Amino acid sequence: MRRKTSRVTLAAVLSVLTGLAAFVLSNRYGPPQERRPAASEDPVASIADDLSWAAYGSDPGMTRHSRIAQITPENVGRLRMAWTYRTGEVERRGRWGKWGKFQATPIVAAGHLVFCTPFGRVVALDPASGRERWIHEPAVALGPRLPGERFGCRGLARWRANDEANGKPCAERLFLATTDRRLLALDAQEGTPCPGFGNGGEVRVPLERDGLGEDELQFTSAPAVVGDVVVEHGRLAWEVPLGNTRELAPFGMAFRFGTPGFGGPVVTAGGLVFIAATMDNLLRAFDARTGEELWARRTSVWRPGHADDLCDRRPAIRRRGGGHPSIGNEVGDALVAFALR
Repeated sequence: MRRKTSRVTLAAVLSVLTGLAAFVLSNRYGPPQERRPAASEDPVASIADDLSWAAYGSDPGMTRHSRIAQITPENVGRLRMAWTYRTGEVERRGRWGKWGKFQATPIVAAGHLVFCTPFGRVVALDPASGRERWIHEPAVALGPRLPGERFGCRGLARWRANDEANGKPCAERLFLATTDRRLLALDAQEGTPCPGFGNGGEVRVPLERDGLGEDELQFTSAPAVVGDVVVEHGRLAWEVPLGNTRELAPFGMAFRFGTPGFGGPVVTAGGLVFIAATMDNLLRAFDARTGEELWARRTSVWRPGHADDLCDRRPAIRRRGGGHPSIGNEVGDALVAFALR
């Protein structure tokens, strides 16, 4: 009787272990490109493509749609890191550095890739190489108290004058809203203040009512150049869990249950949805029609970030890994680009 009981117990334990192993194997996460047929290694041909991304959400309607069509479900597996640019803000700002939220969406203006750091520093890069072209430092006030929304800058706005002003200083402008409630206008070509805007290129916004402290009212979102906005609704086409549990579960087990998200996607004319923003620190590409995950890649920056637009003579996608101090993960300062090889 005792031997029969032992056999039953052993069989039950083996059954549980088998079920657990099947559960783990069926839910383990791995980069999808490793499960798909290898993409062609033929050289990527240069073709004419729409490389514009001139507003925080791509266009005045904030659609976050990129008309880049050369990166497709068939070749997305060939994306490789092209360059990384580090702002140095974490070290530069001393004890305030850890409270910066690097969440800016880069835009294209005057042939530059431009974005702002959490402390309002505006950086212009060569989109192809990541080489720094110019920097504008607005000297955002630090202290004595930590602002309620910490330090952040989600993006810039771009504005162009009429054709008669082409070639003149500030014919193309960038607008920056700072944490300390200033609105700045910069020449998009050179990064210098536009003297005809406000007082020497900036306008300071006063506190909106009595009783508010300087650390209670901030600007963190990108300014808007107002145009027509159209909103449509439709049926749900697909839904998938976004993110795996590698950074959250015991022993680093990566299950496809989804994680909290901290950013938005980019949708391309090539039929892809790119999104980072998850706690597993991956940039992913999904088939826009079906929701199938086609590609995923870790970067050298293991922090939640945003997927951004494409803006080079080569098809490319960028990610910035800034982290978020409010959820307890490490903040960073890297902008990473991927390009077809």
